[in-house]
Amino acid sequence: MATIPKYFDSMLTGYRQGLVGRFVHLGHWDEPPVDANDNANEFQTAQERLNQAVVDLAELQDGQAVLDVGCGFGGTLACINQRWHNMFLCGANIDSRQLDVCAEIVAQHHNWFEWHAADACALPFRDRYFDRIVCVEAMFHFASRQTFLAEAWRILKPHGILAVSDMTVTLPHESNAFPWFCAGAIMQDGYGPWPDFGSRFGKNPQDYQQLACEVGFELTQIVDATVATRPSHLFTCGQAECPAAESWSATPDNPLARAALLLRWLHEHNYLRYWYLQFRKPA
Repeated sequence: MATIPKYFDSMLTGYRQGLVGRFVHLGHWDEPPVDANDNANEFQTAQERLNQAVVDLAELQDGQAVLDVGCGFGGTLACINQRWHNMFLCGANIDSRQLDVCAEIVAQHHNWFEWHAADACALPFRDRYFDRIVCVEAMFHFASRQTFLAEAWRILKPHGILAVSDMTVTLPHESNAFPWFCAGAIMQDGYGPWPDFGSRFGKNPQDYQQLACEVGFELTQIVDATVATRPSHLFTCGQAECPAAESWSATPDNPLARAALLLRWLHEHNYLRYWYLQFRKPA
């Protein structure tokens, strides 16, 4: 049984209080922000840029069937709903609370929505059903990347595209300078499930190339967005749920705060890599 990430409890509360928007992922900056406190909308704009990077990889056209796996609060499908016409827009998520938030989106331009409670590794759709699949910053939570990609391949039509943003953390297992298992415990406590946290997967593009070949996809685009997403932590660690963000010597008793601080440190020290990926299903 798939596990709902714990941090969504606070995200849902924040959304209902108007503190969090529909995007529940990092942001993208081509140039780093000068001051994280200078513009309250800076992070949301950066999240829109990251979302757009994934949508661009999907190469959408009017009249397509699109599935968002791990759809969060529906931010990606809401953007597609605003721009394209006659689209079947479907979201899948294991958390019915998030799907309730998604269901508040009003269809436009003769589009229509469906929302499904579903495990990304056992999707309840027939073969060759969707033209496009998107997955924004959710795949690292899934029980198996390979199983998810196999499911995506199964339900995509020939020539279909899977567009993904993914995050990986590779730790130096050969080093005895730090008990890295502690890092894993902190991350699982705050941001889990993260089944392959600290594994060797995702350090190099070749890992995704091999995975694509094993499943039957062609990996047609891969972009290293590690640097572009790094400023996100100036904002995520500054929010109320991470009160100790500015004090590296602090020991916050909030598991989410600890995980947010550690994620920032891993990103800043290049243990975390962030990727934009486009997979194509051959004819």
